[in-house]
Amino acid sequence: EPTLALATTTIIFAVLVAVPLGVLAAWKSGTWIDRSVMIFAVLGFSVPIFIIAYSMIWTLSIHLHWFPVQGYKSFLIETGIGFEGICRDSGRSGCGVVPFFRHIALPSIALGLVYVALIARITRASVMEVLTEDYIRTARAKGLPENTVIYRHGLRNALLPFITMFGLTIPGLIGGSVIFETIFAWPGMGRLGFEAILARDFPVILTLNFISAVLVLIGTFVSDILYAVVDPRIKF
Repeated sequence: EPTLALATTTIIFAVLVAVPLGVLAAWKSGTWIDRSVMIFAVLGFSVPIFIIAYSMIWTLSIHLHWFPVQGYKSFLIETGIGFEGICRDSGRSGCGVVPFFRHIALPSIALGLVYVALIARITRASVMEVLTEDYIRTARAKGLPENTVIYRHGLRNALLPFITMFGLTIPGLIGGSVIFETIFAWPGMGRLGFEAILARDFPVILTLNFISAVLVLIGTFVSDILYAVVDPRIKF
């Protein structure tokens, strides 16, 4: 559950932030908006991820006290859905979805910034290429609003590279966030694999490798399905 929760919230945060940024940068290509987004993307890829994590902890946790420094609160237990430590009194302090989101917000944002930089660059390049197509020029000539042209006609056809990257990102999110899970004391698969390597626990290491391989196959399969969903020109 901790690994799945971290991966899900990270993906949601990265997509909701990166796709609009990439579209905006492509739409305002050559302006200060485009340059600002690209500078952010370069910094997000260049700065080591542990520096991003510790900087956010120092700023948002230690000084502003907005989020806990480390730890994890189970969504199922905190909302009373789980079978252990059920939180039955919703009014009790520390009970409910608020502790879950307070603990997961910082690692999700820190890990998501790396993927925001990648997704924003891919989205920008894809949208800029699509905006030069003839059907985009035709849509504008018909008098359609610019938002409709970009989001309905342009973005949908520009999603194929993003879908490819998204399918291969899922295994890395679920099993590869070793540094973030160690920094934030997150009891996930990445931290389990790190501890198994230190302890030379080969059965656990082999199991995690097998799970990662299965996730790669699942991600690739989901990507192939989404190709046909997004682009009607592609058939199953």
